[in-house]
Amino acid sequence: GPPGRRRALLAALALNPLFLKYMHQGRTDLFPLAALVWAARLWPTHPIGSLVAAAVAGAAKQTAWFALPLYAMWTSAPHPSPLPKGERVSWMRAAGKLAIPGLAWAALALPFVIWDWRSFVHDVILYGMQVDARLFPPPWAEGFANVPLALGGPEAAAHFPYGWLRALVCGGLLLFLVRRLRQRNDVAAFWTGATLLTAAGLFLGPRFVDSYIGYISQLALLAGLATKD
Repeated sequence: GPPGRRRALLAALALNPLFLKYMHQGRTDLFPLAALVWAARLWPTHPIGSLVAAAVAGAAKQTAWFALPLYAMWTSAPHPSPLPKGERVSWMRAAGKLAIPGLAWAALALPFVIWDWRSFVHDVILYGMQVDARLFPPPWAEGFANVPLALGGPEAAAHFPYGWLRALVCGGLLLFLVRRLRQRNDVAAFWTGATLLTAAGLFLGPRFVDSYIGYISQLALLAGLATKD
């Protein structure tokens, strides 16, 4: 885009006050977000670099995982975007796009799996993706978890099936967004879908903190800037 817009994007990503106070704590999502930006920026002129950047984003933090299925669908278009009328993106081609990031992530994770696979499952899957609410002692911050917390107290909130709720809502939303990407496969649709899916997935978890709000707001900003291009 124009130089002014690029500078505005850089300032918005680097100077977001919702990110800055988490820098020194290691809780910022700026790094995986930057990797996603590079993945989108390098496609389609540097496809290998784009795939490596997507792999780095996925390895950096689980918040980037919501965007990766949409990235695979977006980068699988056989034609320049937007797609010609009647064209659709192949599901198999999209699945293949996740092979390189998946292999890169597996290579990074393998030493930790070999060292202590139980701790890896706990820290990366159960804790990182907030699968088990019992790992997060109440009270929680903003988010859906306040509903069972208010209705049934800490015990009900700790045993609420967040995983099933997220799978149902995010699964249906993902199918809708993928269908939309198959019809209008451009970078704006990718960032919009990543914003919506990430917001739903994080909000419906047992712990929705203010740093997530900063991350989602930056995704929304990218979607807005891409729409104007």
